[in-house]
Amino acid sequence: MSIMRKLLLFFFIALSFSAMSQDIIKTIYGDEIKAKVTEITNEVVKYQKFNVSDEVIYSMAIANIEYVAFENGNIRRFNKGTEKVQEPLTAVIVPEKVPDNIKPILSKGKKVFLTSSNENAVEHATYFLERWGYWKVVKTKAEADVVININLRFNTFGVCFAFAQFKDVKKDDILYTTIEVSSSKEPKTFDFNTKRSAMNELVEQALKPVFK
Repeated sequence: MSIMRKLLLFFFIALSFSAMSQDIIKTIYGDEIKAKVTEITNEVVKYQKFNVSDEVIYSMAIANIEYVAFENGNIRRFNKGTEKVQEPLTAVIVPEKVPDNIKPILSKGKKVFLTSSNENAVEHATYFLERWGYWKVVKTKAEADVVININLRFNTFGVCFAFAQFKDVKKDDILYTTIEVSSSKEPKTFDFNTKRSAMNELVEQALKPVFK
């Protein structure tokens, strides 16, 4: 076998090993995160991003995870996908704080572009974010410093649940995930439009306490 063929063989073996030596976190919303899981508690899965040089430990609520597929082939299941979810999941704060290395990207005055599979969610979120005034909501991804993807689900009683994922504009990597909130049940803030209510709660409960 020639040296070139040996090098190519070694390259493909190394590539295959690399692909197999990662864990996969599958969210209930269909996202897959390549990671190295470092710890699983009763509330969160802690992990480092795969093939990323920083040593930041990220956390994701188990409520938002369908399963974790480990590098050894084992799979640990937590929840079903959104299309099968019937009852609300317990909201858990994840992570406790914004990782220091991405704080500058999400600082006050930055430009954010909102996305969601639900157009009304974007419309309502834009209203509440502009009223808050911490970030500037822009109309195109090209203008933005960061993308905020809004995820919604509903239980059988029509209650709307929502959480937001901050994503890198260029790589589409998830930088930060908020807690999951639900449309308000309090008399003072109750709104028959549950999506609008959930967007208000997302800003008030999941964003304002973290970004000050």
